[in-house]
Order: sequence, then structure tokens, then C-alpha cells
Amino acid sequence: MSVPGATIRAMPAELERLPAARAGPAPGGEEREQVLVSAWLTGLRSARTRRAYAGDVAAWLGWLAERETDVLEAGRVHVDLWAATQLDAGAAAASVRRRLSALSLFYRYCAAQDLIGRVPVQRRGPAGGGAGLHGHKDPRTTRRYDHSRDSLDRNAAYTVAAYLA
Repeated sequence: MSVPGATIRAMPAELERLPAARAGPAPGGEEREQVLVSAWLTGLRSARTRRAYAGDVAAWLGWLAERETDVLEAGRVHVDLWAATQLDAGAAAASVRRRLSALSLFYRYCAAQDLIGRVPVQRRGPAGGGAGLHGHKDPRTTRRYDHSRDSLDRNAAYTVAAYLA
């Protein structure tokens, strides 16, 4: 993948401190991942958000590297396993949701760049129409929540309010 130099204004300082993934199926994958993450992070306005999201994505990349899974080949099953692993390790549910939000934004950026065809963090209803980990028995509730999340992903209070409505 070639990225024109004008696309990336500057590499955020927090990105330079990210640990590089050590394993991966594709040669040169580390550099590609660094460029992708850097390009995505430079589009975020808040330095605090960039710092938090850089750490979240670094943890994700490290987890994928341990499993020799390419970042652009990861699927929903990987996301679910990563979230479950964090919860099992004692992470707060709110922290896991924030990390998933960071991944969602990162993969939406990748999709906008035509690097992937689907966003692995995107919520999908469970087979059979029943309530699942992220779904509801009433599909209208899930659609309302998903629409609200797409619109208000950056403001957790509004997302919770929309979910409870």
C-alpha cells in the first residue's frame, strides 16, 4: 500500500512510543500497521483521545500478533474473543467498550480507504433472531441503538440515553 506523503501530516508522539508487533503473516506488516494507525490518529482532534486510542489499538495489534493474524484479516470472532479476554482479566466493561469504540473508528477508517470490505467491530444480530451478546429480541431496538451509536459514538452519555429510550 502506498500512502502519499501529503496524507500524513505528522506522526503523533504517542504513536512513536507504540510497541511494534513482533509477529504476523505478512512481511512488512508492522510498517503498514504503523502507517495505517498513524494516518487514522492524525485525523483525531484531541491529543487525549489520540493517546487513549493509540494505546487501545496497540493492545489490539499486539493481541493479533500473538495469534499471527493480520489486522486487515481480523473478523468479528477476533473482536469478541479480545473483548472476552479483557473482561475475564478483570477489565471494567466501560473500558472494554471504549477500546471497542476505538477499534470501530479505526476499522471504519480502513473501510473508507477501501482496505477492507466489512468492519469487524460492527454489531450484527445473532442467527435465529434471538437476543445475543449485543442484540435484543426486538430488532427495532438494536437498529435504534446502532443508528444512535453511529451518530453519537463520541458522546457516551447520549449513546446510553439513546439505548435506554
